[in-house]
Amino acid sequence: MLPTLTQYRPGHPHEFSEQRVWSFGPGTDFLAQVCLAWEAATAAALAVQEAGGIPMLSRSQDTNIPERLSARRANRMGSDLIVVFRVAADDDSVFYFASEHSSSAAGEQLARSIAASIGGSIEGRASAMLKETRAPSAVVSHADLNEKLGYAVADGLSEFFANA
Repeated sequence: MLPTLTQYRPGHPHEFSEQRVWSFGPGTDFLAQVCLAWEAATAAALAVQEAGGIPMLSRSQDTNIPERLSARRANRMGSDLIVVFRVAADDDSVFYFASEHSSSAAGEQLARSIAASIGGSIEGRASAMLKETRAPSAVVSHADLNEKLGYAVADGLSEFFANA
C-alpha cells in the first residue's frame, strides 16, 4: 500500500486542494519507458488526490498521444499545473518553458520546487508540452522513475503552492 502525502510529509499543510494537475502521463513513446514513467506518474497522481487536488491523467499506459494534442487537452480542461515524466537520457533534470524570446517564470518556479524535492538540475526548453500550455508546466526527466520519485514530485508541488 502506498503512503499518503500526509504520511510522506507529516505536519505539512497541503496548499493544492482543488487544484487541477494535468498530464501525469508518461512523455515517451517507448513501451519499456512508458511502464517506468507510469509508475512515477500514478504515485504522484495518487498523492495529489489524497491531498485534495484533482489529478488528470492525460493518457493510459497503452496509448500514444502527441505532445501538442495533450497540451491542447490540458488547456481545454483548465489545468492549473502540468507535469510530465520521462526517462532521463543524460543527467536528471526538470525542464520548464524557455526560448530565446520568452520564458515562463511560473514554470521555472515549478521546476525549481520539484528539483528541490527530487534533486537534479533545472533547464529551460521549448518542447510542445512546455510552450503550448497555458498553465505552468514541467517535464521531470529522471533515470529512476518509480513510486518514490512520484511522491517526491508531489512534495515539490506542495512546496510550489506553499511559496506561490
